[in-house]
Amino acid sequence: MATLTEFQQQVLAGNKVKNLFVLNCMLFVTELVNQLTDEYDSHPQLFDNMLEFIKNIQEYDRKADSLKFLILFQLGILKETGLQLILHKCVNCKNDFSAKWAEAYFSSQANGIICKDCEASFADKIKLNKEAARCMADLKSIGQASEKNLLEIEKILIYHFTELSGRPPKMAKHILGK
Repeated sequence: MATLTEFQQQVLAGNKVKNLFVLNCMLFVTELVNQLTDEYDSHPQLFDNMLEFIKNIQEYDRKADSLKFLILFQLGILKETGLQLILHKCVNCKNDFSAKWAEAYFSSQANGIICKDCEASFADKIKLNKEAARCMADLKSIGQASEKNLLEIEKILIYHFTELSGRPPKMAKHILGK
């Protein structure tokens, strides 16, 4: 049993969060971290990243900018907890993702992107539009993604988190605007 010997209170999110979507992103991230980690399961880098996320997301006024930051953080959560998605190649046939792919799908069961040739093997597939698939395969391109494509990627990630935990995150409806 541990004994608390010192405590220093720190302000995480400033005095006021001026954007409701940003506040919802903060609450959503906190919920995901809580769902994907167990008590006494140390992930110091993940918690440091979460604190940085909470501090830095307030800098974004536009929903699209907040979504970009949120998507990258969610992918980081998956990586840190050992659940990293395979996004740069088909998880089944291992062919590298290419903008020339006619179609791309996401499968939570397969833990990543699957190509048109392999999609018949996966019942839980979700078709991605070409731009959203390209952004997922090349995370550097998320910076130029439209809000529509960012929302599609976010829907995929929320679906995946739902499949991982067996229930949808409570804050998901506030992120997707439903």
